[in-house]
Amino acid sequence: RYLRSHLMWENHFFQEDGILQLALISTAQAEMADPWDVTRTSRLPARTVHDLLVGFRLVGAHLSVGIRNLTGERVQMTSGAWSTGQELDLRLHWNWVY
Repeated sequence: RYLRSHLMWENHFFQEDGILQLALISTAQAEMADPWDVTRTSRLPARTVHDLLVGFRLVGAHLSVGIRNLTGERVQMTSGAWSTGQELDLRLHWNWVY
């Protein structure tokens, strides 16, 4: 019941290392019944959310910064809960390869 579109760009500074990534992710969700309402009487409005992701990968370390919900608009997640608006997501993970 949703459509997700990814627009991604990568630049390889070295052969398979030193990779810069930039992504724009758009998610459109149609109007639907609240999945947490067992009576199915509550309806959730349609919404579209845009996320931005910037990442860099070097020698097994992958550092990324994500900005979720670029507009900062609070959207209704369930009949009793709203999203927090814009969120910042920082991630670092390391891969060891033999």
